Amino acid sequence: MKKILICLTAIALLGCTSQTQKPMTDVEEETIKSEVKKDFNVMLELVQKLDLETAFKYYLDSPDFMGIGPDGMIMDFAQFKKANEDMVNAAKSMHFTTIKEDIKVLGSDQVFFIYQYSGEIILNNGEKIAYDKIAMTLLYKKVEGVWKIVFFHESALPPVMTKLSE
Repeated sequence: MKKILICLTAIALLGCTSQTQKPMTDVEEETIKSEVKKDFNVMLELVQKLDLETAFKYYLDSPDFMGIGPDGMIMDFAQFKKANEDMVNAAKSMHFTTIKEDIKVLGSDQVFFIYQYSGEIILNNGEKIAYDKIAMTLLYKKVEGVWKIVFFHESALPPVMTKLSE
């Protein structure tokens, strides 16, 4: 009986210890980076085509979502979506040019994406908004097998606004 109790105690103690996750291989990390970069590029292309409805499928509509605009405004998903819809509805075209990007894999289900770019937005009223440099950071989380943006932050100096000649 003592042997059984000792064995059960040992099993219980060993079973309750935290199991360390094995480190990812370089191939696994590169696969994750490739998946996230592909999704980001598709999302960015959709935004440039002014197709926000499809682009927002890459974001997690959840109370956990947080967005921070270049003006420092902190937004939940609904506020973030509305701010972007307002901008797209006022725009005739948008064009972004990549300056630099970096992807940091934090784990098998979380990725930090850093993107620096310049941007030009032509508004329906004939004004042009030009950003020399914008920095964007995104936190991706794998949810039910799909990469979703759960955190978004942009930083930029105020844009240059000009009126296009008719």
